Amino acid sequence: MTRSGYIGLAFATRGGMGSPRMTTGHLDYFHFLVLKDMHPALHYLGISFNCGLGTPKDVEKAFDYFLKAAEQGLPDAQEAVTGFLMEGTAGVKDPARGIRILNSR
Repeated sequence: MTRSGYIGLAFATRGGMGSPRMTTGHLDYFHFLVLKDMHPALHYLGISFNCGLGTPKDVEKAFDYFLKAAEQGLPDAQEAVTGFLMEGTAGVKDPARGIRILNSR
């Protein structure tokens, strides 16, 4: 199965992103995917923690997951990290670093 297939399976088996059926089980599956070097799962863990999907909202954890995904070169995660750094959302305000991340793509 492809990487995107595993990510899709996580959503399908856990009710879909934003679904009222989404439970903490999807977090376990995304962690499993990260262990298998499926780095897009890091981005989805960031979304889960940022939005409180299946877990209490935790912007610091969200930032950490987005940052790890951004370091793997995932454009959506790079944009999320830049937004966090520009606004200081997770307690770290560093607009210059955010711009460097976007320019490194």
